Amino acid sequence: MLQVTKQKPKNNKGFTLIELFLYISIAGVILLVISIFLATLLQARIKNQTISEVEQQGAQVMQLIIQAVRNAKGIDSPSQGASASLLSLDVFNSSNDPTIFDFSSGAIRITEGIGGAVDLTNSRLSGSGLSFQNLSKTDTPGAVKIIFTLTHLNPEGRNEYSFSKTFYGSASLRGGMQGFSLLQADKLVIDTSGANIGGGGNKELRGIMVENTGSGDIAIDKITLTWTNGKLIEEIKIEGARIWKHNNEGSPDGKQPTGTELDVVDYTILSGNTDTFDKFKFNGNMTGNTFDITFTLGDGSTKSTGSFSP
Repeated sequence: MLQVTKQKPKNNKGFTLIELFLYISIAGVILLVISIFLATLLQARIKNQTISEVEQQGAQVMQLIIQAVRNAKGIDSPSQGASASLLSLDVFNSSNDPTIFDFSSGAIRITEGIGGAVDLTNSRLSGSGLSFQNLSKTDTPGAVKIIFTLTHLNPEGRNEYSFSKTFYGSASLRGGMQGFSLLQADKLVIDTSGANIGGGGNKELRGIMVENTGSGDIAIDKITLTWTNGKLIEEIKIEGARIWKHNNEGSPDGKQPTGTELDVVDYTILSGNTDTFDKFKFNGNMTGNTFDITFTLGDGSTKSTGSFSP
C-alpha cells in the first residue's frame, strides 16, 4: 500500500519589491527631515552669532566713546549745537590729545594724539550713519549725542548673516563745563571775610583763606600783593609753612615794595582742602590799608582777591 507523504509549504521570508521601495522612501523622508532640522539648527546658531557679534561690538564702541567724553575736559568738534561725523575731544593726557573718533572705509576709528588711527570694529562689520551732536548749552556741562549703525557683511545674501542695528547713546563731561579750561585758578576760592591786621605792632595781615574745590591738587607758584602805604613786605607763611622771606626764602631777596611779584616756595593745596595764611608780615603798621592779592598757580593761571580792607 502506497503512503502519501505531505510536504510542508516553504516559508520564504524576504522583501517584496514594493516593500523595499516603501522602506527606502521612509528612510529617505527621515534623513531629509533630520537634514532639514540640522540645517535649521546650524542656521539659527550662525544667526545668533551674527546678532551677538554686531551687538557686542556696537556696545563696546559706544561705551568707549561715552567713557572718552566723560573723561575729557572739552569738546573741540563739533561746535556747540552742531552735528558732524567726527568727534574731537580735548583730553587731560597730553599724549592722547586730541582724541578723535571718526569713520573710514566702513570702520569706526579712534586716533589718540599723534598716533595712527585704530579700527574699533572688525572686518566682518560695516559701520554707517556715524553722527555726533554737540548738545552743550552755555554754563552747562558739555554733552554729546552719539548715533551709528553696524551691519554684518553678507556678500552671498544668506539670511543667517543678515543683521543690522542702530546704536544710540549720550554722555556729559564730568571734568567741567563746555569751553571751561579747568585751569587751577578756576578751582581756587579765596575768602577774605576773616582778614585782619594783628601781630606785634599790627605789622601782619592774617586770616586769608584759600580753598581747592577741584578734584586734583593745585599749587601756588607766585604771589603779587598790593597795599596803600609805603611799607615793605618781609615774610609770608601759610599753615605754618614759610613760603617767602626777604632773606633767601623764595625770590627776589630783600624786603619788597607793593606790587612786587614774589616767587614763593611752591605750596600745594590738596583737593578739597581749605588752608589759611598765618601772615603776610610787613616792616611797619598796616592798619587802615587796602589790599589786593593775586595768586599765580602752577599752570600759570591767576586768581585775584580784588580790593579789600581788613
